Amino acid sequence: MEGRPFPAWSWSVEQCLKEYNVKLDKGLSSYEVEKRRERYGWNELAKEKAYLHGSESRGESGFEDYVEPFVIVLILVLNAIVGVWQESNAERALEALKEMQCESAKVLRDEYWVPDLPARELVPGI
Repeated sequence: MEGRPFPAWSWSVEQCLKEYNVKLDKGLSSYEVEKRRERYGWNELAKEKAYLHGSESRGESGFEDYVEPFVIVLILVLNAIVGVWQESNAERALEALKEMQCESAKVLRDEYWVPDLPARELVPGI
């Protein structure tokens, strides 16, 4: 296992158990957990330094400090505009479908054909 990556997402449970030499009914012993922790380290992401490059890292304020919040607000506004536009398109499409909908249908009821049953009375079946 040392020389190749472990694509856990593509392996079966049995393959993972075999690869790591684990018994499904027993799990790992405390000793084995410590041994593997020394080998692989803790299961956590490395913490990064300050993400924003603003006053925390430089000790000064500049134009760059306002660009990121402005971009975020701009994206939110554009998202809202697109959402309203899509909703109005969906409403228009629904109205068009309602206009195309038949108001009656020919159905078979009690072994007789009903030629003009109102569409709202239809149920699944014939």
